[in-house]
Amino acid sequence: MEGTWKYVVAFVLALILFFFVLGQFVRLAEGATDQGWSPWFVKKGNLSREQFARAIEANDQKILRVSAKEFAEVWGNQGLPVPPDLAGAATFLRSSEVSEVPCTSELINQLHLARVNTRTGVVDFNYVRLGCYAGEKFLAWKGQVFVSLGCGNPAQERKQVTEVPPRQLLPTPPVAGTVPPDCPEVYTLKVNVWSPVALKFPGVEQAIAAAESSKDDEGFRDASRLSRKLGGALRAEAARNSSFQRSATPRLFRMSLIRVDKDDRVLAEQPLGDYMVTGLREFKFTRAQLAWDAIRILDLREEMVSPVFHPRSSLREIRFYNTRIFRNLEMGEWDTNPVPDCVMNVHAIEQKAENLPVGFPPTQ
Repeated sequence: MEGTWKYVVAFVLALILFFFVLGQFVRLAEGATDQGWSPWFVKKGNLSREQFARAIEANDQKILRVSAKEFAEVWGNQGLPVPPDLAGAATFLRSSEVSEVPCTSELINQLHLARVNTRTGVVDFNYVRLGCYAGEKFLAWKGQVFVSLGCGNPAQERKQVTEVPPRQLLPTPPVAGTVPPDCPEVYTLKVNVWSPVALKFPGVEQAIAAAESSKDDEGFRDASRLSRKLGGALRAEAARNSSFQRSATPRLFRMSLIRVDKDDRVLAEQPLGDYMVTGLREFKFTRAQLAWDAIRILDLREEMVSPVFHPRSSLREIRFYNTRIFRNLEMGEWDTNPVPDCVMNVHAIEQKAENLPVGFPPTQ
């Protein structure tokens, strides 16, 4: 009998260990998928407008992952006439000017959805969903879609932008004295995307490791980015070595202008659009646009090993600074250009194919 009890105890302990390891695996897998980003509802579902209004009115945390006050603040920042008090916000949701709109593939492809990072509290409109949930509806005020009743995420229409055709690019960096005729009214940022072969270039892996270990926003902003350390060397190597070239695969990036606080947290954002970059592409900005603190370049599908995850957003992104927030220089990083020609470069490196999640790249 004593031997039997030993087997039972051993079996129970093994079962506990199995479920503990399984739980850790699931937690890590979930973290790798969304890096802390979560829907604004505790559970995805299809609330009615009245159910949502009641949840806002009561700040029902069994339904709302984010406080009702934050919902109201985000809607107010979108220009909606939402009173700051919760009763007023619920009344707004019940008003005759608010209607339910079925989710369609055409609608979802016109929207940016907000997400909240539960670890950092950062909110932005950087989420693109590729399809609708079953039976999902959105709420719209006078036709302006502003929130999903399926996941709770606020929504805004994607801004349509006219892309500027890229100019013929030089294979080598500009020579002193060859200043583009539109400088200094128009500034050009070149986005370089390198294949994984760039990881073998001296110093690249060390620069990426330094960026990954940088938790301080000042360190990340001023010293850790690959472009500042090795960008020129990578371009020079490509100019002399035919086997060392930029990527031939189209990669998707989201470009926006952001305003940040002293800790590099995003205070405001103006989306510019989603762009495919194959190896090298130019983006032009007016002097007025550079009044924003930074140009944000987001690796939308997380196909890059560099840029690393930004410590303030938990997203793979490059921030190119335009103002005194960078080293107190009047035009930020633009003023670090040894050739004052209004042209600068940033750099990204693809992940090795075996490190990409199964199913990449997704269809879109």
